[in-house]
Amino acid sequence: MKALLLAAGFGTRLRPITDAIPKCLVEVNNQTMLAHWVNKLDIPEIHQIIVNTHYMSNLVLTEIKRMPQSYKILPIIEKQLLGTAGTLLANTTEKDESLLVIHCDNYSSIDISSLVNFHEINQNLLTIGVFRASDSSSTGMVGLSSTGLVEEFLEKPSSSTLTWGNAAVYLFSRQALIEIKSRHNNARDIAAEILPTFIGRMHAFPIYGYHIDIGTPNRLNKARELFLNE
Repeated sequence: MKALLLAAGFGTRLRPITDAIPKCLVEVNNQTMLAHWVNKLDIPEIHQIIVNTHYMSNLVLTEIKRMPQSYKILPIIEKQLLGTAGTLLANTTEKDESLLVIHCDNYSSIDISSLVNFHEINQNLLTIGVFRASDSSSTGMVGLSSTGLVEEFLEKPSSSTLTWGNAAVYLFSRQALIEIKSRHNNARDIAAEILPTFIGRMHAFPIYGYHIDIGTPNRLNKARELFLNE
């Protein structure tokens, strides 16, 4: 199985921190966000980790070379940002049995092996990680059935009675990838354009620990404080 780490963004909401480094190299718990996810993906089920990069890509490439897992990491430099869906499409082939896609800017306690097992045992078409979210305006909100089937998906609504948020961790089956390539070949955003078409056909994998988007200074501080209080 391949994993795709989305790490190419400018991180404009984190300025001035990201004036000097890309968001994926911001540190929490004495490691970069990129290292946080590469370490989580260093499991037998994952044979290759694709990392897309654009902003300050030279720093990202240097960080990758330092990693003990560098042999299984394939950096992809995007000369122009493709959007999350565009990057997915550009890095999917007919040989892929499944693809794990993760936004690199979330500090999370998710266990990737458990996610993969859940997906494979249940033969899911698409599995989406979800977490308990308190601010609906900053994340997609997910409505679930009693069996964990996604019945509703709202992308960053101004208000919502839903309590589960989109963790930006997706495991696509081969069948899902084939459908996306055929029906959404011009899509740019996974959450806004692709996920709504799988409502009623994708299953949620709950994250019961912490899951924090570090995309703003306040949330970055929250993630760092969480580590200090552990």
